[in-house]
Amino acid sequence: MTDTPSLFDAYPDAPGFKARDTSAAAAEAIAPHAKSLRARVYDAIKAKPDTPEGLAKRLREDVMNVRPRTSELAARGLIEDSGARGVSRCGKGAIVWQVVTQ
Repeated sequence: MTDTPSLFDAYPDAPGFKARDTSAAAAEAIAPHAKSLRARVYDAIKAKPDTPEGLAKRLREDVMNVRPRTSELAARGLIEDSGARGVSRCGKGAIVWQVVTQ
């Protein structure tokens, strides 16, 4: 055990990952950009609630980079499930995220 904090220790302020080397590598790769992308995702949701797929399209980002940012924002209590559903790229129901109203 080391005293160096891992990316997981800082979740949801930094990308989290599962106990797999590929997941850890992906979290490490996105870490330098996660904060600014998280802010862009939040601003996009604030402008218009949407699914991760819809947000990715609007932001011109890969959904695999956007979806984890919605999880981080939800864990921080900044966004919530609106109760509405959209359709994911594979035809399944997808959460429409909205900003938490104070």
